[in-house]
Amino acid sequence: MQIHIDRGGKRFGPYSVEQVNAHLADGSILPIDLGWADGMADWVPVTQVAGVTSAEGSTCPACQAVVTADQVVCMGCG
Repeated sequence: MQIHIDRGGKRFGPYSVEQVNAHLADGSILPIDLGWADGMADWVPVTQVAGVTSAEGSTCPACQAVVTADQVVCMGCG
């Protein structure tokens, strides 16, 4: 499965599920980013795409603060 990512209207990808999980872990994809793959009706938060693991404990790429799946903005740098 190939996943496309949308962040604020900018689209990236496609990425494999493994790549998305790795990017979530390193903070370059955030839990609030949207994801879409062939067969999906609409864009959803990337952590709701089949096979994508929760990004609990991911860090913000700008300030390295911990970012949880329910955050809309980074609490460290806004």
